[in-house]
Amino acid sequence: MGVETAADRAAMLNVNDFGTAAIYKSKGKRYPVSGIFDREYGGVDVAEVEMASTVPIFYMRTADLPCTFAFGDILEIDCVPFTIRNIEGDGTGMSKLRLEASS
Repeated sequence: MGVETAADRAAMLNVNDFGTAAIYKSKGKRYPVSGIFDREYGGVDVAEVEMASTVPIFYMRTADLPCTFAFGDILEIDCVPFTIRNIEGDGTGMSKLRLEASS
């Protein structure tokens, strides 16, 4: 039995509280979604010097993913496009989208 219900997860992602609005773009279609956007610091060692970087991740309800989702789709957050590099379901109704800044 899960700790949260679908309604609990939806409330947690509400854009008026903790959530972030985004547009999921897949195969020429646009899907409005909400989730938690995180740009955690990630240091990268380059020739014994650490370079600052970020690791953009978007957490969303798995049920809100478009049925045609695929790696390489675009997630647009605040008019900034990110390429989806991986989608990891956690088995509790949430998914983690690993993103890469699009050029």
